[in-house]
Amino acid sequence: MKFRLCNFFVRLGSAPIEKNNFLSIEQRRSDCVVRVAAFAEQFYVALGFYMEVSEGMRGTTDSCWFELQRRTRKRLPREVLNDIAMAGYTQRGALYGDVGSDEISALVNEFWLGDQFRMIGTSRTSATTAVQLTIALGERPLHEEDTGSDRLPTSVIFVLEKQYFTGEPFLVLLIGNSNVNLTRELISRAAVRLQRPLLEVGPGAWPPVQYPD
Repeated sequence: MKFRLCNFFVRLGSAPIEKNNFLSIEQRRSDCVVRVAAFAEQFYVALGFYMEVSEGMRGTTDSCWFELQRRTRKRLPREVLNDIAMAGYTQRGALYGDVGSDEISALVNEFWLGDQFRMIGTSRTSATTAVQLTIALGERPLHEEDTGSDRLPTSVIFVLEKQYFTGEPFLVLLIGNSNVNLTRELISRAAVRLQRPLLEVGPGAWPPVQYPD
């Protein structure tokens, strides 16, 4: 079964292939994992899409924090984009912020190639508390099956991570189930810039089907 709304092409029940644009929404007990990929696009079209999704998620929160993940602390700058200061160190790297809505796209653009990062959207909070929340999230396995341990802390609205599949970057979000419709709507608005349709696939459609070249 399939239908199309603007550039948002919905195909229910099928797994995507590794060269599709796709949106996967996996609702769990209390939270939801959203995977969104623009694998069918040219680099700059896909990057613009990811920046718009990230900026849209920032607009759903009072505060937002950027975790840059590098292997050693020596490689972590004291600030990013010249004026966003480090709030503290985490298990994976360092946390920066509070990040304003007008700074999100520049951050994603700056660190999209070669760096791992995640964004944490929270209610209004201090830098010290944001670091504690990020450490509490720890090595949260956003791709794993629902174990009942993926509940977001009350003051965390979303976690957004850059992940990879077959060498291609894409976004994974952990959100509360109450925010699923809002998140789908902002992703559909961002999808207008895509050259090819964004397929929404059913739960369990991860990982995408791989075909040999």
